[in-house]
Amino acid sequence: MPDWLPDVTLTDLRLGRRRFNIRFWRDGKSTIFKVLKGSPEAVERSSTCGCWARLNETPGKSRGAA
Repeated sequence: MPDWLPDVTLTDLRLGRRRFNIRFWRDGKSTIFKVLKGSPEAVERSSTCGCWARLNETPGKSRGAA
């Protein structure tokens, strides 16, 4: 998670017929999560492939542009 977002909880997240509440928080450079509602076995960790870094980009400005 980015530095500016230390903690976030997603509520009533619906995936098919399943519903989840999931809390995410930073612990140093790592992101930790806990399933608060729903089946924890149905949730697995996956790489974000740097998409958090793209959130900091200015809209309409491409990478590497001056």
